[in-house]
Amino acid sequence: MPRHTLYQDSSQDSIPRLEHFSSSKALVIAPATLAAKHKSDPPREPIPRRVAPSSSGAGSKKRKEKSTRLKKRKAQEVLAKARNDDGGFTLTARGKVRKLGINVPVGNEYTCLPDALHTLIEYLAPKMAIKQKEVRAALTRSDGKDPDVSMAMEYVDQHKMKLRFRRELSSPASLFSTRGGTFLVRLRIVSDEDEDPDHHFVAYLAEPGFVVDNHRRQPVPTIDDKDRTSNQEAIKVFSSLFPGAERIQLTSVHELCPRARLPSKILVPTTTRSRPPTLDDLFVELYMDELISYHELLRSTVNILPPVANLD
Repeated sequence: MPRHTLYQDSSQDSIPRLEHFSSSKALVIAPATLAAKHKSDPPREPIPRRVAPSSSGAGSKKRKEKSTRLKKRKAQEVLAKARNDDGGFTLTARGKVRKLGINVPVGNEYTCLPDALHTLIEYLAPKMAIKQKEVRAALTRSDGKDPDVSMAMEYVDQHKMKLRFRRELSSPASLFSTRGGTFLVRLRIVSDEDEDPDHHFVAYLAEPGFVVDNHRRQPVPTIDDKDRTSNQEAIKVFSSLFPGAERIQLTSVHELCPRARLPSKILVPTTTRSRPPTLDDLFVELYMDELISYHELLRSTVNILPPVANLD
């Protein structure tokens, strides 16, 4: 057989062997040989596109949560910009509020009551140095249900404090019109997704005007005079905490205060059978039962205080 003759081989599918050619001819025939080899290979299947996780997978849930957070954050930014343009409350960074010595907790919807109560205790009695985990442990129910205000009342009573129900502050505007006090606020939240309403607790510090929530990234709304003009304006403060809610209602307000003690300079009128009780006696009893505040007692009575000369 001649040296340069091509031979057929069934296993090679008629692909020429380059070793039978000289080096110069191999350079010429090499491209044609490779093209013939690729042509003889079976066709490759197309590379499938990356399949996205199913709706029930963790990736979809994480994207959904991230999308929800972004929507809420964008809604808060739009709301804050609108409020800054026309007045009303402002959103203060959580770090700035902490620098003022005010506790801004981080928790979830299951710890909102103990977190709000701890903020009030820290503000009212910082020397007590009560830790957040202590309040959470005390307000945990064995049946797994959410704690209620009655548990908070029992807890603060052990520390010589009291949660006093303030019926007259049951509207947002009246609450924000109070310029002093520490308040536990209960909200009823109705959203589009949930059939049953949710209940949430926040802390309101009237003197600085802060509404403190336990959401990790939630700025602290700071009350402005415009928010005290009407309930429509006041409820927008709570709407900023839950931009996705359809409706928010204020259901109850309790004020955290020390146990009422009658000041030593108040002359308590004695009630005897020889003298019928006066109107001042009635107001003193209301004060002792913690139904009115000390300032309300002074405004409502006539002969409670001794002469001014004897006060010093």
